[in-house]
Formats: sequence, structure tokens, C-alpha cells
Amino acid sequence: MREKIPEEASNLILSFLASHNDRKVTSSSSLVVASGNLHKSENTKDETKHVANNDTSYIKEWKPSTTQSLLTPSSLIGSCDVIDHTFGKSFLTFLKAEVHKNNLIDRLKPAKTALDHKINDLTEKFSSFSGSKDPVLNLNHKSARGDLSVIIPRSFRASLQFQSQYPFLYQTISSIENSAKRNLTNEPTSSRIEFDFSMTSVQFASYPGDSESGYSRHCDTGKKCSEEVLESQFAAQDKAQRIITAVYYLTDDDWQVEDGGCLRIFGDNSDSGGCVGEHYHDILPYADRLVLFRSDLVEHEVLPSTKKMRRAVTVWLYGRFIPKTSRGVCSQNTAKSIVGVKPIPSSSQKETALEPVTNTYKEVPPLPIDVDSSRRHDTEKIFVSIPSYRDTEIHPTIISLIRNASFPDRIFIGVVYQYDTTSGEEHLKYQGQRSELPLPWAESNFRSLTLDCRDATGPCYARYLAQSLHRDEEYILQIDSHMRFRPKWDEYLIQQLYKSPNPERSVLTTYPPGYSLPNIVSPETRTTILVPWKFDKDMILRQKGRLLRKGGIAENDNDSHNIRCLLYAAGFNFSSSKVIEDCPYDGTLHHLFFGEEISMAIRLYTSGYDLFTTPTTVCYHLWSRDHRPDFQTDFGICAILSNHETAHNEKKLSI
Repeated sequence: MREKIPEEASNLILSFLASHNDRKVTSSSSLVVASGNLHKSENTKDETKHVANNDTSYIKEWKPSTTQSLLTPSSLIGSCDVIDHTFGKSFLTFLKAEVHKNNLIDRLKPAKTALDHKINDLTEKFSSFSGSKDPVLNLNHKSARGDLSVIIPRSFRASLQFQSQYPFLYQTISSIENSAKRNLTNEPTSSRIEFDFSMTSVQFASYPGDSESGYSRHCDTGKKCSEEVLESQFAAQDKAQRIITAVYYLTDDDWQVEDGGCLRIFGDNSDSGGCVGEHYHDILPYADRLVLFRSDLVEHEVLPSTKKMRRAVTVWLYGRFIPKTSRGVCSQNTAKSIVGVKPIPSSSQKETALEPVTNTYKEVPPLPIDVDSSRRHDTEKIFVSIPSYRDTEIHPTIISLIRNASFPDRIFIGVVYQYDTTSGEEHLKYQGQRSELPLPWAESNFRSLTLDCRDATGPCYARYLAQSLHRDEEYILQIDSHMRFRPKWDEYLIQQLYKSPNPERSVLTTYPPGYSLPNIVSPETRTTILVPWKFDKDMILRQKGRLLRKGGIAENDNDSHNIRCLLYAAGFNFSSSKVIEDCPYDGTLHHLFFGEEISMAIRLYTSGYDLFTTPTTVCYHLWSRDHRPDFQTDFGICAILSNHETAHNEKKLSI
């Protein structure tokens, strides 16, 4: 446990936090910057009395997906998570000012790896032996690192001087440690990490914007960690080591893609950079962005920045990974098959795993694509959000999405599995089919969370969790876990979105026509449109989908005009990912069913969005529930919610 933060520094930090809850600087802000120095305004003395003794802070943007990525990753790339707007723009401004005020930049020195030190020692020994002051060895060695850095000693960080002199840096480190402890140190029955915060190390580093200086591929534990992903993920570690790497960026606010400086996260164990089939994910160093990854699992590289200084604070947390031993569900011997983590495929597997697949449903024609539509959006990605409650159709749904996509490499899917995690049988039943997902797609484009069904609280919370798996994809498609798709669905949805008057403020949504198990799809391609149905006993508006009659608004696929509607379908909607910022799912609406869709329709409307139906059907929905249990039946919610005796049969969409 660290010593208590000095009162002056405590008041400085806490008054800032108290006045920046909404990350907005008001006229009564307790902190101001003048001539490059930090000053405490006179009106903060009384404001901070009630919080002066509370110096514990956490990262508010830490999501369940962050915990999942660090404790039970589904792949190497999945062992990393990104948190944006971590502390807020104002906090970052004060942290930068603190760095300059204390001349921390002047203390930077060329960073060296362990190999650099060994070569320097060897050179010095030969020079000493020869008696020459000039180097007698020329090893033509170029360092793997091109940055300037300084390590902040543990002894100094534990002192009152550091806490007083660097209150914002102290707060950054403490927040990372506290958040890791709260989210990654779970009960003994779950996978967890036992931290030793006395070993925490902190580095401040700067890369020049010279288009050359970076840090070549490496592992923070000093070995090829990705080769041991399965062993280290599921086996208990004997001693504390670097276990979590946290990188917080102090870059310029206007950092752009062309400025470079990405952190490249590698997803396979190949040592030949740029080889065919190799997978990686590049993360831009945006200001106030925090990147967290497993130090023992993830190999990474820092790419050169082209114009600007790339500065960051790196915090390494030390500890031991303790695997899940709960109730006999996930022993070391069965973890690989139950959790669904597969060995990284060989290059030959990667090249042949995802071959083009023709239309699965021969009687259903591909969706009509305009000649020039693909050229306008040939690099944009779609995130598909899928909550799945004890549903064996989830993986056939994913396979249908991928096989019928024009560009499967641009499809990223996030699934929230909900089932009895204490049952090995249910593990295999609901996640065992993950091995059938195509490679290499599943290694890089698939993300998931697992929630015990007893912790599930209905569709809103599940969809909220699924949205947390979104990264930087331009579009989001939200669907149910029992769907079948027509060929070229991805091209078609983007095409139709841009036929709306305002594509960034439009949502394509409807109740799709049905299909039957296993893959019996009607040749019907007419669209459905949502219409009001009735008000129930609680005066909640119910809705249903109506198939357009022949000769109606849109009779066939050749009609390309969207149809305006007023209602929203939770089980199928497509829009720009901006909707997650403007109108995200509310994770606090527990046990809400028959108000979910009307609530979202109203929220979208008041957020400036218009709703449309496509002129032809894009997919098909399994309306029968005979193949699966549902949340309402499992927990008797239908009987609880206002005595809706017939609710189970009346609502068409569920998770």
C-alpha cells in the first residue's frame, strides 16, 4: 500500500475530479493553467473538504470486454483492449503541463534493450583489454529501439516528493493499479491475476517524428511469448512477472492516420515479419487513449511516426495469472476445447481456410448491387453485434454472415454468450461450435464475452455488452442469434444506407421474414415493414411486421428506394457506428422486454435519426423458439412483468 498522498496534491487532484465529472471545464473550475504552471484557485478549499481523504480512483471507461480480453482472451489479438477518453482532455492537459514543469523531457535518454547493454559491455571490455579509448569492435549493431525514455524509480514514486511534485502522473498510475485490482482480481472460482504492486514499473518515452525511429517486434517479458499462449493462459504461474502492459498516450489532439506511430499487435506466432497470412492489428496513438494488453501473451511493435513526437506513459503491472478452477468446469486439460481457444493455424491453413462460398440458399437470389457502390466504400468495415442466450443457432448464424458477405475480411463480429457457465455440457453445446468458424477470419475478426445465464438481465443489458465489443468499424449491424443472410448483404446494406437523405442519421430496420431449421429459407424476397399493432394492458404500444403486398410500394428487387417507417426492430438494424455515441443501448434497463423497441425508436427520433426499411428483404429470422430456452421462461419473467400471461407468444423478437 502506498503512503497517503500529501494534502496539497490530494486537494489538487480531487478538486479537479469533482469539477470535471462530465469532462467539461466550467467557469468555476478548480484548476487553471497560467504561464505553464499549475495553480489552485481560491474557491476550491471548501469544495474539496468532503473528498480530501479519498484518494482512490478508477478508470470509469473500463468495460466488461476489457476484463474478458485480459483474463480469458479468445486469441492473441484478443488479449488487448483499447479505452478512449480515459481521463478526459482537461486531465491530459494538466498532465502534459506537469511533465514540462518538472523538465521530465530533458531527462530522456536513448532507450536500450538488454541486447544493447550486452553489446556495450562487450565493447567496453575489449577496449579495456586493448588499452585503447576508441572502440575496437565494430559489430554493426542497430538497436531495436529508436525512442528516448526515462524509468521513474520505484523508490521515488513511493516518496511524498513524487506524490506532491507529480500529482497527475501519480493519479494516472494509481488509477491503472486500482482498476486492475478491482476488475482482474476476482473470486477464487474465476480466472484472475494476483498482483504485486510493489514491483510496478513506470516509463515515460518519446519517439521523434522522423519516419524511422520505432521499436521492432518484441514481447514485454523478454521472450517469444506468443509461442506459449495456451500454456501461459491456462496454467498457473509460479512467480510474479510482467503481466499487464498499460500505455497511455500524451500525443497531440489532432493526431491523424498519416502521422503514423501505431502500436502493432501481432496475432500469430510467426517470426518472419510480413509473411503471407500473418495477422496484426494497428492501434493509433490518439491523445487520452489507454491501451491494455497481456505482457506475457502479446508480441507488439511500435511503428515510426512521420511528423510529430509520439509520447506515452507506460505502466507495467507485475503478478501471477491464476486459471479458473471453479466447480470442475474448466480444468487445465479441458480448457482449450471448452473455452474455444485454438492453436494458431499454420500458414497453409490460413491460405485455404476461408475460400469463397457460393449462395447457401440456391432459391434466394443475391441482393442487387449498383455498379459503382463497392468502389465508393471498398475499405469500410462492419461490426455485427449479437447477444446469444443459450442458443445453438449462434454459430450457424455467424457462418451465414461470413459465407454470404461479399467482403468477409471487413466483417467483425462481437458475441455475448449467455449460458450456465458451471456446466461443462453447456460450454460445449454453446461454444463448442466455435471451432467451425472459418480461419483465419476467426482469429482476427471475432470477439466475445461470456456471461453466466444467472447474471443475465434481459435484452437491453446483453445488447449493451455487445456494443462494448465495437472498435473502430464504420458501421454497426445489430441482429439476433438465429438468422440467415442473402448473398452480398454487406454491400447492399451500405449501398441502401447511402440512399437515405442523411446516411449518418439513418437506421435501416425491420422484422425479417422467417426460416425453418436447419436451413429452410423461403424464396420470398419482398420486404416487411413495421406497423403499430395495439396497446397492451399497461398501455405499451405493441408492433408487428407486415409483408408488403404484390404491387405495393416495393414489389421486387429492382426498386432501390428505402421506405420510411416510424418503428424500430431490435433484432435487425443497420446504421453508421455513430449511433453508439449518439444513442447507445442503456445497460441499466434490466428486465425490460416490451418497452425495448419503442424506447429505442423514441430515443433515436429525439437524437435526430430517421428509420427506414430496405425495399427487399436482406435476411431471415427463426421465429420459432422450440430449439432453445429463453430468458423469460428460465426466470419466470413473463409472470413477473405485469401479469403478461401471453407475453411469451406475443413478442416476435427476443435474445
